[in-house]
Amino acid sequence: MNSSIVQLLASEKLNGDNYAAWKSNLNTILDVGDLRFVLTGKCPQTPASNANRTSRKAYDRWIKANEKARVYILASMSDVLAKKHKSLATAKEIMDSLKGMFGQPELFLGHDVIKYIHTKQMKEGTSIREHVLDMMMHFNIAEVNGSVIDEGNQVSFILESLPKSFIPFQTNVSLNKIEFNLTTLLNELQRFQNLTKGLRAKTPLELIHLDLCEPMNVKAQGGYEYFISFIDDYSRYGHVYLIQNKSDSFEKFKEYKAEVENESGKTINSTLRSDRGGKYMDLRFQDYLIEHGIQSQLSAPSTPQ
Repeated sequence: MNSSIVQLLASEKLNGDNYAAWKSNLNTILDVGDLRFVLTGKCPQTPASNANRTSRKAYDRWIKANEKARVYILASMSDVLAKKHKSLATAKEIMDSLKGMFGQPELFLGHDVIKYIHTKQMKEGTSIREHVLDMMMHFNIAEVNGSVIDEGNQVSFILESLPKSFIPFQTNVSLNKIEFNLTTLLNELQRFQNLTKGLRAKTPLELIHLDLCEPMNVKAQGGYEYFISFIDDYSRYGHVYLIQNKSDSFEKFKEYKAEVENESGKTINSTLRSDRGGKYMDLRFQDYLIEHGIQSQLSAPSTPQ
């Protein structure tokens, strides 16, 4: 048993209360090892002494796969449960016994999982990686219980579950009609969260994050090709503006500054942090920031701060 399998088995040991998550984890292991067929198909009849090679090969494959699956299943449960089930001859017998002990009716479990997926909301300031992996685990549980959600809809559920600090990311995806699979979505969400991490503001408008998107695939009505977002680090509230050229960033910042200062009664007078290397900050923009006591904080393009 290789080390990666051992780690997976140990990561979700069955104790009774975690049956659904355990079953999802185990099915992944069995799928990777091409062993899951022993849970759905019967053991071939013992071949006669004169049986052909194909029949004997199918029988031998099933016997070996069943024994390996039994070992994996028994190793992934508590000592008490393993002792109770070690006398059962097939992996399917063990799984049927565990289902009788811990499995909820599929109708009820499936309903609970789907409800969780529809209502789950990530809390502001928590790990995007942990949130996405939690959602992925529940997608797997739903599938195990008969509710298959295709990858496109899985991506949509994750995007809809994000807090308001991810509004610029969601807007970029929508305007550019960007299509993700789960792996690329997780990578891009982690990158976005890293870009807005670091020293946190203690008061409103103390730190503003500025981001200018790459050119959109299709120009919006009016010839708008880019959008620029401003996020108040303290409240995590974001404003998004369409612009025709990168050089319009300066005017949009002045518009944003006037709008939020008027609404809040406070002044932006500390830090403006950009994650695109400041390529669109011309001398007028930089002079304006200096004049108003705003520090420009730049990072290398596309690298976490």
